[in-house]
Formats: sequence, C-alpha cells, structure tokens
Amino acid sequence: PICQAPWHRNGYDLRRLPCDHPDWDSFAAHGRLVQSFLYTLTSANRTHGEGFCARLVPPIPLAKPLSGELVLLYVAVRAARRAGDIIARAFDRRDGLSIQQKQDRDFVTEVDQKSEASIIREIQQHYSSHGIVAEESERINPDASIQWYIDPLDGTTNFIHGYPHFAVSIGVWSKGKPLLAVVHDPIRNETFEAQNGNGAFLNRKRLRVSTKTDPAMALFATGLAPYRRDLLPVYMQRMHACMPVAEGYRQGGSAALDLAYVACGRLDAYWEQGLAPWDVAAGTILVQEAGGMTTDLQGASVDLEKGDVLATNGILHPTFQQLMQVNKEK
Repeated sequence: PICQAPWHRNGYDLRRLPCDHPDWDSFAAHGRLVQSFLYTLTSANRTHGEGFCARLVPPIPLAKPLSGELVLLYVAVRAARRAGDIIARAFDRRDGLSIQQKQDRDFVTEVDQKSEASIIREIQQHYSSHGIVAEESERINPDASIQWYIDPLDGTTNFIHGYPHFAVSIGVWSKGKPLLAVVHDPIRNETFEAQNGNGAFLNRKRLRVSTKTDPAMALFATGLAPYRRDLLPVYMQRMHACMPVAEGYRQGGSAALDLAYVACGRLDAYWEQGLAPWDVAAGTILVQEAGGMTTDLQGASVDLEKGDVLATNGILHPTFQQLMQVNKEK
C-alpha cells in the first residue's frame, strides 16, 4: 500500500509535479498546509530548478503536529532530491567536468562537491547544531549527539564512466544509534527511505527483504574499492568461498545502492570490507527496517568507522557469515 505523506494529493507527489500540470494551482493550494521545511509549487517560482519549484512555503500549523524525527526525514529527503537534481543535470555533460584524484584511483568531481554543498546547506538551514560527516568536507560539530553521514555521489567512478548506477546517501544517527536513512537514485528516480521503527519505503511503497531460503538460489553483491588493493587477497578468498554456493553475484560499484537493493529484495545478500562511514550509515538502516539483518563480517554490530558489512535477508545470514570466515594469512 502507498502511504499518504503530507506532500501527496490525489495520487500526485507535490514535490515533483511539473509546473505546467493542469491541476497545478489547486495542488499548490494544498501544499500550503505543509510546514516550511517542505517545498511545493507556486506561481511565483515556476522557473526554478529547470521546471520544478523549490520555494519554501510560509509555516502554517498542521492539524496534528509532526514529530521531530519526521521533520528530520522530510529534510533529508528534500536534501537528497535536490542533490540528485544536480547530479542528473550534470550526467549528460560529463566531458566538461573537473575531475581530481584524491589518492590512487580515488576520484572526486565538481559534481560531488556541488551536491555535498547543497546537502550541507539544507541541513544547516534547519539543524545548525547537528554534526555532519561528509566525504568531501571536514567534520562539522563532531561532538554533537546527532550526526549526519553524507555521501553526495556514491559511485563516482560509475558517474565518470557514464555508467548509470550511483546515488545520494544520507544517514542520520543519534548517540551512535541509527535514526533514519535516505538513498536517492537520480537516474531511476528511486528514493529509498527508512525511519527507525517505522519501516523502509521505496517511493512511498513499503519494502521487504527477499524470502529466499536456499543459498543456491541467492543473488549476492560485493565490491572492492579500486584504492583498497591491499584487501584483494582476502577478497578473492571470500569470492572463492561464495561463488560455488550462491546462484550468482553482482558488483555494482555503489555500496549505498547495493544495501538498498537488499532492502527491497533485488539482492539477497551483500558484503564488503573497508568502507567509509558515509557508505554504510544509510543502507544498513534500510536493510534493518525492511526486515533484514546487518552485521560486520564476524557477526558483531556494524562499526561505521571500521566499515565492514554483511547484509542479508536474515534467513541467509548464518550461511554468508560462515562464508566470510577465511584464512587472512594466505
């Protein structure tokens, strides 16, 4: 079933409605019921954002006040979508982009930087005291109890090569515990979101992990960052362990999307070692809220700083966890 968010009206999503839609004016009037952190369509701003309006609406109290966590989720969704618009517009003009190499085979583009700046600006407009851990910037308010983990373009190498598999990833944690997550794929226009205790959704449709019980029918994903060749020997050992057992595997190049795909049942398992906090902070929440299971490769709780993750539909978790136990001395 489709959950009716405040920005939904008669089957339309007010956040994405084209300005020239015949029912635009009536829907814009409904949008004024949404508080200032939501953006809707108004005649004064029809040309903003290449056909989509992002003007803030004056705050008008709703009949039922929205919870603080729900407000956080709305802000995160809006920040991810705006960043996604920046990425999508730049995707067809990649040849003219500035690309820098942070370290061997680790790249950053001006799109990463613009996307990240947009997200940080959105967060600080509403939550200036919150902490921010972003891939391309210095940490902001590192001692704050609430931390936002941002990957403005997860899958930069894919983006550079024109391979349309990348996403914006935003995870919010409070005192070391997961709070909410948004992973937005700007090419497929898919927005995965989850809130602790309230389930996971894809474009407002509830998600559930797969129900596969037989590892021989399981499709798993994995990855190895090109700048982590030091992990190649143990990575190959785990691949040799998994391939005879599972049906097949995929290597998409975006940890955030791989985790989101486990959450929606497109994948049955995903594992990777040596990821950054912003790579896994959102995706692990999606999997858990969709009924799956996430641990590190040894079966302990996921440590964002360590970056080792195994995510499954839960049923297959013992099998894949056993496959992860290899001889690292080889």
